[in-house]
Amino acid sequence: MDTKEITTVQQSIPISSIPVGSVDARYDDINLFKDSYMIFPNGRIIESILKGEKFYIDGNKGTGKTALMLYLSDQITKEDPKAVCSTILFKTGYSPEQKFKIESFERKKIETLDICDVEIDSLINFQNIWKLIIFLKVVTDNHNNGYIFFENDTNWNAFEDLILRLSNTAEIGIKDRLSMLKTIPKQFVVERNVAGWSVSEEQVELQDATQIELADFDKAIQIAEYLLSRLSRTNTKYFIFIDELETYYAAPCFMRDLRMIRDWIEVTWSLNCQFKDASYKNTMIVLSVRSEILAAIARHLCGDELNKKIGSYKVTIDWRNKYDKGINSPLFGIWLRKIANAYQLQDEVNNLDIRRIWFPPYIGTDDTIDFVLNRTWNKPRDIVRFMSVAKEFAKDEHSYTERLLISVLEEYSNQSKEEIGEEMGLVYTPTDIDLIFSSLREFKISFSFEEYEQHISENYRTLPVFDDMEKLLSNLYRFGIVGCENFAIDKTSWNHLGDPYLMGNRRLTYIIHQALRPVLGLEQIMNDGINIYEILANPLECEIVRSNKSFVYVTFMYNNKKHNGAIHVSKWGESGYIEDISQHVKKGQTTTAYVLNYDKQHRNWNLTCNADQLNQK
Repeated sequence: MDTKEITTVQQSIPISSIPVGSVDARYDDINLFKDSYMIFPNGRIIESILKGEKFYIDGNKGTGKTALMLYLSDQITKEDPKAVCSTILFKTGYSPEQKFKIESFERKKIETLDICDVEIDSLINFQNIWKLIIFLKVVTDNHNNGYIFFENDTNWNAFEDLILRLSNTAEIGIKDRLSMLKTIPKQFVVERNVAGWSVSEEQVELQDATQIELADFDKAIQIAEYLLSRLSRTNTKYFIFIDELETYYAAPCFMRDLRMIRDWIEVTWSLNCQFKDASYKNTMIVLSVRSEILAAIARHLCGDELNKKIGSYKVTIDWRNKYDKGINSPLFGIWLRKIANAYQLQDEVNNLDIRRIWFPPYIGTDDTIDFVLNRTWNKPRDIVRFMSVAKEFAKDEHSYTERLLISVLEEYSNQSKEEIGEEMGLVYTPTDIDLIFSSLREFKISFSFEEYEQHISENYRTLPVFDDMEKLLSNLYRFGIVGCENFAIDKTSWNHLGDPYLMGNRRLTYIIHQALRPVLGLEQIMNDGINIYEILANPLECEIVRSNKSFVYVTFMYNNKKHNGAIHVSKWGESGYIEDISQHVKKGQTTTAYVLNYDKQHRNWNLTCNADQLNQK
């Protein structure tokens, strides 16, 4: 397909009709998701999980953890139509009321113990209740799929019966499954003796027909684990995906939720090890967890012990490949692929063709791809958000024009701030988050530690969230709100690019992320009070005030204010080589010019008289 043919295809559908998908991959149509979203930067991630080498998916919010699980599930069932992929959604599947109920159940168990002078919260452990939920998932999935991955024999009947009785004890999802209860078979029964619980081949009736005594719950879970190891496993693949393990600092049960998530991580490791020991091939629990959650668990509960334990079994979704930039960026590739699929372009149409036809080469003085990527945090969710806002703002455009891409910045900025605010909820209360953003609003795009400290002391000195300025700025860096400028090496460090933060270095200069500048009212503080993207490509009536051999210096009015500009001799027009521009112009003469960029050092606008140079640039 040549350029002319691609252009014809492009003109057939307005970009407002391109299926973008949801910022949250859970809500995408699976075909839309597969065709346009699944471009992971490291194919080894997928391979290592499918082979059973890894079973933790780690990544920041929006990096594609849920998307990866959807893709894995689809790949598994595509390769083996008999395979079973089941999902547990922690966030949506367990409401605050259900979490409270589970917590209350664990407290009741502890109260049956003869323990004095010990804080109950320190004793609460959710591992066995999570094991029960996994076991119940196994029971229902195997039952509903015709026993295709565990054979329906006497061992299975014993396991199934015990799990359903335990579920009834814990009051989790048993009422609609009571009809599945069976008589305990003679081959395997649960017996109580002086030594405690054990497995025997002699039938001993439980006192209660439908449930296990509360005091015996934990021992019965151990029995269930033993029975699980004795089941007859088929070769059919069986994966359980656990997703959306998150909480927020402001939540009243923040520490409880951290313990719950910690124990989910422990149970995933424990059961996967048991599956391996029992030689249960093609059986795996895969759990995704936010990097910030792991950091919070390390901070508040167990140091780095958990991270060390899961390190060998963890894959991290990271889009920070510094060598894949521009057209080769996998992140921007998501956008290009969505376009290709929406217009049903043939495989031989490459990304360069799509980029050339659907996008302008430059936005102002920035390469268009850099313009977009510099307003992201290297996450697919950012790209999808940018596309979604562009789709909303597009009218009848058949390409992403400069005007359209500039017009989305404010709304994109607002939505980005909202998401970062959610991430900050792991550390700060909603009130604290509002205060932090308020302190940055209309302050400065770049500032020193001392400048920000003085600003806070003058306006927010009595508020506790600002008590530790070094810690605050460290967190702002960690959440991607600010980067750190190092003028010595002409580099800006960003957390989302993997650059370390030099905490305690008061010589750092902080800079607000480009995506957040519009919502913080900072675009107009920059560039002599003008938002550069509002003025680009607009003709300006300029008055010449002086000139020399190489430059014409002018003034122009914008927003009822006079601004200074400079036009280099090469930007004067199309009259060819001019040795001395001062010989061709006079003070007071007027000319039409266009903005190229803003010179911060000289507080001057660089202009051109040739509109064609804007597109050529």
